[in-house]
Amino acid sequence: MAYTKGQETKNAFVLMTYKKLTEQNASTLTVRQLAGELGYSPAVLYRYFDSLEEVVVVASVRFLNQYMMEYARLLDSDLDLLEVYIEGWQLFNSHAFERPDIYYGLFWGEYNNVFENAIAEYFEIFPFSGSDRFLANYYTIAAPILLLWRECWRKV
Repeated sequence: MAYTKGQETKNAFVLMTYKKLTEQNASTLTVRQLAGELGYSPAVLYRYFDSLEEVVVVASVRFLNQYMMEYARLLDSDLDLLEVYIEGWQLFNSHAFERPDIYYGLFWGEYNNVFENAIAEYFEIFPFSGSDRFLANYYTIAAPILLLWRECWRKV
């Protein structure tokens, strides 16, 4: 697939949204603010995303990168899968409590129903290599575990 100006613009919106999320709460972001920072009119955002919430959810997936890199190292370790699962849970909690607003929004917030699509869209834009040992299965292992943890937390 050739890299196009449209993809570049979409990437820029995701990265700018992520940058803004590191500085302020998602509830204070506006389409006008994001577009203005990039030198676009607000209408341009809607060419690539259905809503401000969609770009916020996709950009929020970037907050999972560090967790996923650490989880990939955990998968590549010599620990048995039960230990990996338990340490993975502790790792998830550690990251979730660093940015509870983001993790809550992704897993339990109003737009958690688009989480799976947001992950797919994010990794289409920004590929992630994942585990060396479980390369072929990384996404099929990591994504369901994230979704399982979301379900477990809902029951707590």
